[in-house]
Amino acid sequence: MTFSYKSTIKYLPVLLLVFLFGSISAQDDYEIQVYSSQTAPKGNTLFELHSNFTPVGNKQYSDNIFPSDKIVHETLEITHGFSDIFEMGIYFFNAIGSNGRTGYAGSHIRPRVRIPESWNLPVGLSVGSEIGYQRIGFFNNHWLFEIHPIIDKEFGRFYIAINPTFDWNIDRSADFEFNPCMMASYKISKIADLGLEWYSGYGPVQDILPWDQQHQVLYIATNINFGTNWEFNAGIGRGLNSSTDPWIIKCILGKSFAF
Repeated sequence: MTFSYKSTIKYLPVLLLVFLFGSISAQDDYEIQVYSSQTAPKGNTLFELHSNFTPVGNKQYSDNIFPSDKIVHETLEITHGFSDIFEMGIYFFNAIGSNGRTGYAGSHIRPRVRIPESWNLPVGLSVGSEIGYQRIGFFNNHWLFEIHPIIDKEFGRFYIAINPTFDWNIDRSADFEFNPCMMASYKISKIADLGLEWYSGYGPVQDILPWDQQHQVLYIATNINFGTNWEFNAGIGRGLNSSTDPWIIKCILGKSFAF
């Protein structure tokens, strides 16, 4: 498949219409990110702060989860590169909101390994897993296990990344759930790109949920390069169905240190 600037521009109005019209309900967003296949350089530690705000959301408890209306999710992610192809990350989830919705929400650990460039694959490829504890109210189950392959590719100024993620809510169900996400961006300058990020939740793999019960949100987002040791991502998301909050604002600020 070939990509061109003109062909992409042709489809942008359709994507923007999808982005602008939709409806609402509930979700919890602590870490809103599409991963690239690259791992942290050996000996480097990356500190990231994920700040996500739901200006208008669900005002009632939904599936044992606190209302999402006007809640801030703050997640500290620390990732260390142990080799040229292996990293380990840890998350600390927190929430800030009224009526008892403020507090520590849980923690996950995330090992990830990538395929080295010497294999000469046509795409970037890595595989990560995630396991951790979560508090009821902030989440609807205590223990989560996740597998997330990562596939990405650059086409000139275009970049595409796909994360076909599978989640297992250990203490709630024996089924894996399919929650893929992806991004497509275009480099608009030497330091910035602009693109779309899509996040979804389809429910159990063997029993996909109806559209109005799925999690579906589309973001317009940008990445800005403030220097080799910094990262910045920000975006605004629009829920696409009745089970997703209508608007979510996200920001990721990261700083890498060599130890």
